[in-house]
Amino acid sequence: MAEPRVGRFVRDSAGVFGAQMLATGLGVGTSVITARMLGPHDRGLYQLLTLLPITLSNFVKLGIPQANVYFMRRRGASGSDVASHSLWLAFGLGGGLALACYLARGWLLAHFLKGAPPITVIPVLVLLPFVLLQGFFSAVLQAEERFREYNFQQVAPTLLGLVGMTIALVWLRTGLAGAIVIQTLVVGCVTVWLALRVHRTAPLRLTWRPELARDMMTFGSKSYLQTLATTLHFRIDQYMIGFLLDPVQVGFYAVATNLALLLLRISDATGTVLYPRLAAAGERDAHAQTSAVCRHTLFITVLVALGYELFGGFAIRLLFGERYVAA
Repeated sequence: MAEPRVGRFVRDSAGVFGAQMLATGLGVGTSVITARMLGPHDRGLYQLLTLLPITLSNFVKLGIPQANVYFMRRRGASGSDVASHSLWLAFGLGGGLALACYLARGWLLAHFLKGAPPITVIPVLVLLPFVLLQGFFSAVLQAEERFREYNFQQVAPTLLGLVGMTIALVWLRTGLAGAIVIQTLVVGCVTVWLALRVHRTAPLRLTWRPELARDMMTFGSKSYLQTLATTLHFRIDQYMIGFLLDPVQVGFYAVATNLALLLLRISDATGTVLYPRLAAAGERDAHAQTSAVCRHTLFITVLVALGYELFGGFAIRLLFGERYVAA
């Protein structure tokens, strides 16, 4: 019985990792197009604007994705109830945060988004509920171990983004505003598709169970600070550069760090598959699985990092051009 479980874990991990590598390749293609067509200044603004809903959403996630997996796997909560509460929470928390940020848009533009056209802020803020909903519903797919759909949801935005950016920037030459509109449409469409897929097995209802919502948020609060700190660790530096320097420096920094952050795809793939299994496993089995997975993940990550060290500079010159040598 243990052998089939190990085989399935390896297969699921390989599938998630393969999907993330495909998404990575498509993402690099999109990054090359935006970097070359927008230039360092607008590429920096594009980075800050598109990261804004992702960064801000972490302040109101409240650990709900982790709670979704835990309650469905360990507590046996109904997928329909969990998904329905996720819908309410995403639009309530995301909509409230979007409204607050809209009222403070002047301050954001003056301090962190220097030089950004004011019209680009609105579509970015509209994405806040959608970004939250993607995170919450992805956790439902994860809990149900529906990794094929989970993988599609990872690849689709990068594929649509690559096609959209090619049309908007290379063909129509719409510039920064066009790139932001494309990004907004891509995220919105993928979120709607994800909601429809979740609804197939976990019907969405306009119901609210206060005790379930309270328990989910109580459990989620245990990982909230850790998740928030991790996100800020990876994202806040770009807004600090935007605040202290200028968008050109953000553009250089974004090109360099986006390539390096691809290393996280390795641990993300194994962690995505491992977490729902740990939530349903006994303590002893969970420790054994975790230690084995960590050893293999670390080994692969070190090998890829060595490749980055040897060929990273050459790759930046080749892909992004001489304007980005400073990266």
